[in-house]
Order: sequence, then structure tokens, then C-alpha cells
Amino acid sequence: MDPVVLDTNILVFAIEGPSEPNQDTDLKQRAELLVEKELEKESRVLLPTICLAELLAHNQRNRSKALEAYTRLGLEIRSFDTPAAMHYGRLYKAALAERKSASPSTRAILGNDALIAATALASGASRIYSHNTKDFRKWVKNLGDTLAVLDIPPLAALVSPGDPDQLILSQAEGLEP
Repeated sequence: MDPVVLDTNILVFAIEGPSEPNQDTDLKQRAELLVEKELEKESRVLLPTICLAELLAHNQRNRSKALEAYTRLGLEIRSFDTPAAMHYGRLYKAALAERKSASPSTRAILGNDALIAATALASGASRIYSHNTKDFRKWVKNLGDTLAVLDIPPLAALVSPGDPDQLILSQAEGLEP
């Protein structure tokens, strides 16, 4: 399978849960299951170094410990390298052509999300999981079908029938397994 890239917010949700009271109450569980399911598959699960920097920027102990646990399970840290820089240049040119200027808003839109997408493209990834799909899709649309930007799937799509997690979830919600 092709590698898959996780945006920073996926790991933040998996580790800490939602930061705002109006976010989905099952966001933490969905993010945890997504990361676990992707690590269980035969695909490579990548975390770009820009995401690593964002994740550790707050210097919170639980983030570092959780990141260590995920890397032991197979999460790979992927550096921003020369091929990624070439993809970034292509993304920037496409966004610039669409906006007809190099305004601060164009540069801001490209910011970290473009660095993440460029790293994904250089790694041969076909998917990026992010809970911030709107900003990614503003400029990734110029790539055609090269890179899919996907939100965290609903809980039902992440839990298989007969899965022990499903039984626990069903019991917690008062549903039949």
C-alpha cells in the first residue's frame, strides 16, 4: 500500500482530544482508532518533520511520550528534503498562478500545509489525514487526483463488526454488539 501522512491535528486529537468545547465529542476516539488502524495496515504511516515541530512546540510531556509510543509502533518521521522542496515549488507556482500575486495571504495559505503536502508527495503518499481539510483543499485541488486529503472517518467506519473495540463501544453506548 502507498504511504499515508498524518497531519499534526490527527496526533494532537489522538493524544489529547479536542481543544475546543464545540468540537465532536468522539474526536479523540476516532483519531486514536485512525492512527491505530493505519499503523496495523501494511502501509507506511508518515509524520512530516514540520508536524513533529508543531506537535512538540508546546513542549508538553504527554505529547513526547505518546510520540515515542507511536514511533515504536511504526510511525515514521519524514524529513523535508530536496524532492519535497521541488514539490513545494510546484504547489507555490500553482497557487500563485491562481491568485495572480505573491500576497501575504497566498504565502500564508501555502505555509505549513504546503510543506506537509510536499513532504507527502515526495514520499509517494496518496493520502493525507487532517481535520483541517478545507485549507489543504484550497490549493491541493491543483494536483488533481495525486493526493487525497481526508478527514477523520466516522466512528462506525473505523470499528469493524466483531472487533473488541466495537463490543466495548457498543456496551458503553448501550447498543447491541
